[in-house]
Amino acid sequence: MAHPRYHNSPRPRRPVRLHLTRTEKALPYVKLVAVVLLPPILVPILILLLPYILWDAHRERKAERARKALEALKPKTPPRPPDPELERRREIARRTNTQKHPKLSWLYDPISDDPTYAWAIKEAGLRAADEVGRPYEMGSCHLVWRRKKEILKEEFDIDWYSPREMNPRVIFD
Repeated sequence: MAHPRYHNSPRPRRPVRLHLTRTEKALPYVKLVAVVLLPPILVPILILLLPYILWDAHRERKAERARKALEALKPKTPPRPPDPELERRREIARRTNTQKHPKLSWLYDPISDDPTYAWAIKEAGLRAADEVGRPYEMGSCHLVWRRKKEILKEEFDIDWYSPREMNPRVIFD
């Protein structure tokens, strides 16, 4: 157990060593070798690495200029305000679609379930598919939906939203 030391008590003296160890004797020589011999070794290494260092810095500056140029080219248009009717139908679809079709993971326009509009929507869908005429090609569903929307608006005065509009974060073929 260490004895407590008070402020007025004398400090314990460190033992005085009379001889230095071998490593303590060699330490100044090691420092001298490090200062004198390492720079001649490091300079060629630095000369070899310098082109890569400069190339990397140039590449970073070039990438930064390209990022700034792309930012300048982006249009500064504000985002479109959300369509209140579309938002209302999405909310209705969130509540009702899962009850009617529990395995269907994406939303569809709830007016498709309304019996007063169902026949018109089905008729417009069949006509749009006949007019487009490419039922199994990639992206043809978008053409069919666009034409179906036009037919419903022109002939039946029905505002119908396609699955793409109802599900903005879903990619359809």
